[in-house]
Amino acid sequence: MKVKDVMVTELLCVREKDFATSVRKLFRDYGYRSFPVVDDDNKLVGVITRGDILNITSTRSNILVSGLMSQPVYFTTSDESLTKVAEIIVKNNVGRMQVIKSTNDRTLIGVISTHDILKKFIGKEPNKKF
Repeated sequence: MKVKDVMVTELLCVREKDFATSVRKLFRDYGYRSFPVVDDDNKLVGVITRGDILNITSTRSNILVSGLMSQPVYFTTSDESLTKVAEIIVKNNVGRMQVIKSTNDRTLIGVISTHDILKKFIGKEPNKKF
């Protein structure tokens, strides 16, 4: 099974030039733990987490996402195997990986999380015992 069989393609992204205060509102409104950060060409440049933005005060409203985002960014392609992605997620203790078009084209096309992978396996074989 491949990443493309499980990944989520409807994404809410933020731009590297967005202000931290507007992204804080997105965290509050949507309850997400992170957002992918893209440039003007929709190329993946980072990830911003709730923790990255937690300590920003309203008096520092001119801070850009590019100055706060987390790196390294864990990413994969849609043709990668779920097993390989699961190994990377566990090894690096991350909850999700961004999905890009190819290693030469970092255009963001999706995201895959531990939840997505587990849902696929449980849904496919609901009576399987581990």
